[in-house]
Amino acid sequence: MSWDALLLRLPDDLTSVQEIPASHAPAPLGRRHDVLAAVTRACPEADLSDPSQ
Repeated sequence: MSWDALLLRLPDDLTSVQEIPASHAPAPLGRRHDVLAAVTRACPEADLSDPSQ
């Protein structure tokens, strides 16, 4: 089984994905290396071996 995750910055006051404005343009999460390191710390079993994804 595999899982996909979507990571993005959202306004703090949202309580539901339905509240995301259509015009919302999320800020970058950071440098790829830093984001992958954070994901690995949060979920060590994550398979990040395919860099194209």
